[in-house]
Amino acid sequence: MNRKKYLILTGGTGGHVIPAVNFGNFIIEKGFYCCLFVDERGKQYTNLFKGQIQVISSSHLSKNLPGKIISIISLLKGFFQSIIYLIKNRPYYCISFGSYATFMPLLVLVFFRIFGFTKIFLHEQNSIMGKVNILFAPFANKIFLNFDKTLKLKNSCKKKSFIVGLPNNHKK
Repeated sequence: MNRKKYLILTGGTGGHVIPAVNFGNFIIEKGFYCCLFVDERGKQYTNLFKGQIQVISSSHLSKNLPGKIISIISLLKGFFQSIIYLIKNRPYYCISFGSYATFMPLLVLVFFRIFGFTKIFLHEQNSIMGKVNILFAPFANKIFLNFDKTLKLKNSCKKKSFIVGLPNNHKK
């Protein structure tokens, strides 16, 4: 296992993807390997990323019944894509920048964390913690926040939370 392998999970909007790209580029410039997991929607914000990009299937579940069935199929596809990549590459550090697109990879990574293969870090950009970050916060090694008062952050997770702000493009 290469302890210098980083995986960044993100997706959806530029609000999630752009800080992830900035942080990933910073890691790469420090000499580490970094891969970015992103969904199809978030891919449009990755053109400045200097590392490997892996597009995975993802979807919301907030649709009518036929839409929910299609969403579940897409999520299952993303789950298997995540398993294949993660078993093959086994990143030691994973930083998730939230969005529904990070759910399936994080689900797989929780098992990796249980066996000591991976450390999970969450970054919450918003003042209200997102649903996926809320769900996986108990499994995170550390949680990085943009705001000192982040709503919906469980008291049990506050000891492992740090205010770090938003990663920006340090080259500008």
